Amino acid sequence: GEVGEIWFERSSEFRYLNDDDKTSESRRANGSGTFGDLGYLDADGYLYLTDRKAFTIIAGGVNVYPQEIEDVLLAHPAVVDAAVFGIPHPEYGEEIKAVVQPAPGAVADDSLRAELVAHCRAHLAGFKCPRSIDFDAELPREPNGKLMKRVLRDRYLTWQLAGGDAVRSGAAEAYAERCLMVGRPVRASLPGGEVLEGTAVRIGHDGSLVVATEDGAERQVAAGDVLLVR
Repeated sequence: GEVGEIWFERSSEFRYLNDDDKTSESRRANGSGTFGDLGYLDADGYLYLTDRKAFTIIAGGVNVYPQEIEDVLLAHPAVVDAAVFGIPHPEYGEEIKAVVQPAPGAVADDSLRAELVAHCRAHLAGFKCPRSIDFDAELPREPNGKLMKRVLRDRYLTWQLAGGDAVRSGAAEAYAERCLMVGRPVRASLPGGEVLEGTAVRIGHDGSLVVATEDGAERQVAAGDVLLVR
């Protein structure tokens, strides 16, 4: 069957924290309710969960479900974790972004990026393939293992209100530059005149660059600091 939002005839009473509108939208007058899951029924009537409604990417007016793309990426031997989500696109509304945690020994470079794109094209329709892929040493997850997609997506989005309109800043470009620095020697000019030298080892969950110094310590370089590759 077709993918759709799953509603239960008799839903348990629950409330979203500090979000009365979302709570109201999850219930109907007849007592049915939804938890925001998407799924479909097969020919035998079995229900399959496919994704969360909140994660749906709308690219060019077409619904794209990230879980399908993540499953394809995770099937590649060079990938141990993957997250797919939408980021704003001026023409299509959203575009598909993938962030991948490479497997031990895998080199996170343009060659692997091209290989993963080709892998996706071999298993997915073209409109479902990520338009860009970034690498991260470790994807952010909650203690229960839940992937923190909002944290990842927010790295690419810095919004400011201008006349009531949301305007995208250069946060995505700045983050992409940091991704390219992982594994490379860097020098950072920190506030107060301090100069930090070391090797960029990963992107922090807040979007900062984590730099390992020669004495084995790790320092986080904030977005406003100047980074120079030696």
